[in-house]
Amino acid sequence: MSAKVVPGFQYDALCHQNDRYLAVLGSTLCSSRWTGCIRIFLDALPSSSPEITGFTFCENSCADMLWFDATSLLVGCDNGELVLWQMLDDNCNTVKRVASFLEHNNLVSSLDINSNKIVASGSWDKSIKLWDVAKEESIATLHKHSAEVTCLKWNRTEMNVLISTSRDGSIVISDFRESSTGCVLGKNSGLATTAITNCSNIDGSEIAVGFENGEVSLFDVRQASEAILSTNCSHKRWISKLVYYKNNKIISASDDCSVSVIDIDASGQLNIIYNDYRHQDFVKGLSCLPERNMFLSCGWDSKIHIHFDHMFDNC
Repeated sequence: MSAKVVPGFQYDALCHQNDRYLAVLGSTLCSSRWTGCIRIFLDALPSSSPEITGFTFCENSCADMLWFDATSLLVGCDNGELVLWQMLDDNCNTVKRVASFLEHNNLVSSLDINSNKIVASGSWDKSIKLWDVAKEESIATLHKHSAEVTCLKWNRTEMNVLISTSRDGSIVISDFRESSTGCVLGKNSGLATTAITNCSNIDGSEIAVGFENGEVSLFDVRQASEAILSTNCSHKRWISKLVYYKNNKIISASDDCSVSVIDIDASGQLNIIYNDYRHQDFVKGLSCLPERNMFLSCGWDSKIHIHFDHMFDNC
């Protein structure tokens, strides 16, 4: 099942606000300039004729976004700006730009938020910034990578621990309770590390990392240089997105135009149980609704595809 919702716009991200709203982030080339677009759907499961409740254009193209709260979206732009958009009515018919933060000097590639509402942003300017969005201020700047930051995630169980990946091939763990420069996880293979997600174990020690060659590896953050637990080459090109789904399953999206579901078995091995090839261009966004037994993918082909559990439950 799929829905083509914004012809002419290539999709870079999508995310759900609980089970009520779906936000889709897109970009298009107008004359010689890239422009962004945010569309918000009343139903978390778009149909072929979805009900659009909010729509706005952005001055610049956009790469990532997150729901800051029940009615606000934070968007990272290609000029280094973070923009906070507020929905002003119950049906989200009006979306207004209410704040912006411009301290990065290149594209904002990744955003994440912890339980204390501290936002981390990673950029192609090689830096990571921490933001107190409620106070409209940045509170820290990190320079721990020698190339573009590709992805970052707060640790699922430790709200002060941030994990980041980069085109320099490193995986850096930053603990803001300590004054250390950060721990580099694993041995640098020379491949760009491109995406990261927390896994389901209770203590938050396992993460999955994607690489530019299509590999996905499972790491134990407690084991430093001997961190790799297992590896699976699930794709042929750059891993653009990894998310944890449920029941020890992670989802990967790739520039090879495919989506995979990877099962982590009891021994920690990664096993591909589902591949989907419906996208016709780079797949850039994933968002999960595990309580409805489905997840969504989007890409530069201007398509959203819906994936249900029954497609891979018997694999």
